[in-house]
Amino acid sequence: MRILLIEDDPRSLFALHSVLQSRGYDVTGYATAEEAAACNGHPYDAAIIDIRLPGEQGPDYAQRLHAKHPDTRILFVTAYDGVPQLKTAIPGSVVLIKPIDVDLLTRLL
Repeated sequence: MRILLIEDDPRSLFALHSVLQSRGYDVTGYATAEEAAACNGHPYDAAIIDIRLPGEQGPDYAQRLHAKHPDTRILFVTAYDGVPQLKTAIPGSVVLIKPIDVDLLTRLL
């Protein structure tokens, strides 16, 4: 399973990337939405996207990704609670509050 990971915190990016890769996922990580957009690789099975990013925000990038690849599963991660509107912005998306329960995350992928 190919996973796109966008997380601006270097420690969180490294930790999520390492844990998911150790569980057998093919993970490509970026610190910004712009970096991810510049690398037009093959479609991903799932995208784990931080909501608050420098530059383009996670939900804006996710909507563009979903429009281009509607089968890509979208999972938002955030340290901020109170973002239920994201669940309706992209049908089937999920919002996880940090710290992330990796077992739950992998079940949702």
